[in-house]
Amino acid sequence: MAAIPAAGGKCLAHLDHDELVRLRDIVSEGGLDARGVRFTSALLEQVLSVLPTDHDGRVSISNALFTRASFATGVNFHGSMFEQGADFEHATFGRRVIFDRVTFDRVSFRWAQFEYGASFHQATFGGQSTFHGAVFGDAARFDRATFGTKAGFTEATFRDNAGF
Repeated sequence: MAAIPAAGGKCLAHLDHDELVRLRDIVSEGGLDARGVRFTSALLEQVLSVLPTDHDGRVSISNALFTRASFATGVNFHGSMFEQGADFEHATFGRRVIFDRVTFDRVSFRWAQFEYGASFHQATFGGQSTFHGAVFGDAARFDRATFGTKAGFTEATFRDNAGF
């Protein structure tokens, strides 16, 4: 997998526009490594805008590593496709996070912290998905989500309501 820091050893958060555009090729070749990156909504929007899309215009991310990444502001992955796995283990989401209509091949949110609402409305979890030890500080919505082979919520904490 091509790792980021990508261009000249820079962290993903410090890439200029041209370097962000080159992310498309890096991600196409092997995946997105954003472990430990501190995302703002603007940075996430910039990154998503240069990633490959499918024939319907949906962002397509292969081998996505967001381990220990932090998302201080609102996060919107609406409609994205995570292929060949996505890892959000120990990630922190400081504001509302939207994974509506997202497709996950397989995904881990082990020990992730969702401080405010999390929405997975109509999300598709194709393979194994785990939320082991995840903490949802506000409402968690999984309305009309579909789960494939295995879904685990062992030791997950819902401090507000959860809808499935």
